[in-house]
Amino acid sequence: LQHAKTYQVSFAVTNPSTQQDAPLISIEASGTATFARVAVVAPDTNIAGVEQGANALNVIVPGFNMHLIGQASFFAGARNLISVTLKSNVDLPNANGELMSLCCFDNAESSNI
Repeated sequence: LQHAKTYQVSFAVTNPSTQQDAPLISIEASGTATFARVAVVAPDTNIAGVEQGANALNVIVPGFNMHLIGQASFFAGARNLISVTLKSNVDLPNANGELMSLCCFDNAESSNI
């Protein structure tokens, strides 16, 4: 390693299947040269709408933190407007024109949905 030259090391890991906050990470060296343990500075920047999403090992399980459904009419035989309100805990990119589908409206005529 050369003095005053920046080196970057990366490695692949698999995130856990459950949510976790980014842990404190430190680095130290021993061998030909010894460097005392020091804390590594996290970027504290957002990614995909997740606060501090760029911090190493900050893991979030994507989901909806608001999911509401309501209707405009409860009268038998009347046309009805169903309203669904969703709020995601992450940005949901619209890559390749993909759409979100809502399903499973039991006892509703499919021609009216």
